[in-house]
Amino acid sequence: MEKICPRCGAPFICQPENITGCQCATVKLNSIQREYVKKHYFPNCLCKSCLEEIKRDSSISKQTS
Repeated sequence: MEKICPRCGAPFICQPENITGCQCATVKLNSIQREYVKKHYFPNCLCKSCLEEIKRDSSISKQTS
């Protein structure tokens, strides 16, 4: 299903019925990064590029509650 990333506005394909085959499954976030995504974007999905940016963002990686 095509979605629009709420963070950057780019269209992307989301595959919730096959999450292991979805583009987001290739980006491994730590628990702090996952919590950040959940807090700011749930229940929406983000595109792979935005997930990779969040993974690289050291300020997010070091946040606590």
